[in-house]
Amino acid sequence: MVKNARSLYLEPELARLWDSIPTDERNILINQVLRDYAESNDIDPNVKIIRKLELEVADLQMKATNVEKEIEQRKMMLESVRKGNSQVDIDVNQEWTILEDIARKARESGVVWSSYAGRAQYRVHDVYNGRIYIENIGTGRTSSNFQSGTLVLGLQRLMNKDGRIKQLEMVPVKMHEYAITRLHPKLKLEDGYIVYRGDE
Repeated sequence: MVKNARSLYLEPELARLWDSIPTDERNILINQVLRDYAESNDIDPNVKIIRKLELEVADLQMKATNVEKEIEQRKMMLESVRKGNSQVDIDVNQEWTILEDIARKARESGVVWSSYAGRAQYRVHDVYNGRIYIENIGTGRTSSNFQSGTLVLGLQRLMNKDGRIKQLEMVPVKMHEYAITRLHPKLKLEDGYIVYRGDE
């Protein structure tokens, strides 16, 4: 599996040229163009350094955002336990394994789902290193991701509400909730609520 997959957006004329390239030659062509660009003497060395640093900053910012989300999730879980709310009465590790497997299959088959309001569309970009990466099809953004802690938090909130919770109250990040409710086989949307259906 390619770990650094990227989406390519082309104007109609260029898209037709792209389609004319044999499928097995496309990666070779792109790789060569990128190498030629990187090795070109015509490029200002400072431009290369700036771009490299911009990419590193963007990567660090994404990691920092993910850490902040994980801290928020743990704080919410801690608060829930301190209030005496019950813990999730299901095997969360098994649930995450199931979700990862379904996400991989959804990526391979190109499954697309919409936000609750239908204004945005999403699909699985990658499943890698214990995280599920989601692509916003409209913007092309692929960096948003979640891991098992997000599922743990969501399922705990759900179980604390007797297996029925209002939409947008299960998971802090909306697009992650969209993904979980679309991919998880035991979750259903019913009249504005997310419902856990168990093994039925």
